[in-house]
Amino acid sequence: MNILFVLGSYPSIGGVESVVTNLSNDFTDLGMTVHIVSFESSCSLEKMRLHPDVKLLKLSKPVLSKNNRIILSEYIKEHCVDFVINDWVLPFYVTMLIRKSIKGTACKLIQAHQNLPTTNARLKDLEIKMEEKKGVYAFNKLKWHFINLISRLSLKYVYHVCDKFAVLSPTFISQFEKYIWVGNAYKMCAIPETFDSTANGTLPEKNKEILYLGRLDYNQKRVRRVIDIWNELEKKYPDWCLTIVGDGPDMKELQKRTKEYGLQHVSFEGFQKGDKYFNRSAIMLLVSEYEGFGIVLAEAQSHACVPVALDSYTALHDIVENEKNGIILKYPYDKDEFVKAVENLMLDKKKRERMAFSGMKTVKRFERTKIVDMWIELFNELKNSKLNGGG
Repeated sequence: MNILFVLGSYPSIGGVESVVTNLSNDFTDLGMTVHIVSFESSCSLEKMRLHPDVKLLKLSKPVLSKNNRIILSEYIKEHCVDFVINDWVLPFYVTMLIRKSIKGTACKLIQAHQNLPTTNARLKDLEIKMEEKKGVYAFNKLKWHFINLISRLSLKYVYHVCDKFAVLSPTFISQFEKYIWVGNAYKMCAIPETFDSTANGTLPEKNKEILYLGRLDYNQKRVRRVIDIWNELEKKYPDWCLTIVGDGPDMKELQKRTKEYGLQHVSFEGFQKGDKYFNRSAIMLLVSEYEGFGIVLAEAQSHACVPVALDSYTALHDIVENEKNGIILKYPYDKDEFVKAVENLMLDKKKRERMAFSGMKTVKRFERTKIVDMWIELFNELKNSKLNGGG
């Protein structure tokens, strides 16, 4: 079986890229031939821990160029690709390139939408401008409605011309149907993200440490909130510390904010593998304005690190059960509520340990072997199906 992934950037630092690496390695270990097509890269291949048998193809921008179509079409035919998994669902012209490239072949197209289907970064940027009263409100509002319409029509197109459309949570299916005006999205399925679970049922000894791990940006992750929460806690609990693991456009602003607050127990670690930080941290914060799946929550649970998360997307409930294996706080974000919840966990070690132990048990449903099995089931379904792209 030949599988070809399409991404905007690879190798690159990010959750989607890590998931594609994991799946590529697992598929290769199962005897499949795996290819990854990208248009740019932002880090060295060594960081990705990619199986040496995975084949890489680099195309160039503009995406819809005639040269790209010729190269990709010939590559797909030469390597007898069975399935293209498109992880760069929007913009829609990526799908147009793929459809033209697989024309005349038996190759099936699977769209793998790796985020909340009803919003995107461009819409959030405009919402931020309106909230902060930057620019002309009426113009930004009109622009928001225009981009939202284009996003809905684009998703409607990429859905109709694919053979299967995978989202990260069953809760996203009904949201997607309403968003693209489809009554019965029969091509849809839900496959969560995958990660390496280390849960063994034994609670490790934890430091008095709070962790944020992820991209440092304001549009989605709102990491400034983590600094604001910690500013309310540090002086009261000088034996605790905050560790921020990740990189992104907000790094300097966050460091500046930390300095302005006079915080002494904050460490910026940059981009790092998360295991050692999850192992030693007692609590992890996720304060995002929106997410796709939030696999970092499951990673925390597998290391007995208790997540405290904002209820800003429905897939959160696939991972965290409030007061059982983590804490879920109501949306919209309320700093005082977060401070209170985190403080209660800091003060109650028995509660942390109870939640941590529960998390190590419930997270097993997201282990890599189970997610890989879901992909194989999807491949087999499509091989035996008469579904045709564009239907």
